Amino acid sequence: MEAGNSVPIGTFTFCSLLTDAAIGALAGGCPLLESMILTGCKLLTDISIMALAGNCPLLESVHLYE
Repeated sequence: MEAGNSVPIGTFTFCSLLTDAAIGALAGGCPLLESMILTGCKLLTDISIMALAGNCPLLESVHLYE
């Protein structure tokens, strides 16, 4: 496995300081992501979703519960 490319599921729950920039970096380095759970991450905007969609072609679901 190549480093940075083998994370099928990302889970970040109630990370109050998680930013769009962090998700952009994660999406750019983990193109094999299949699912993201971002429950309670209140600083994230549509920019995070666009970064995930643009960099993770295997992504099937994103959970954004408050």
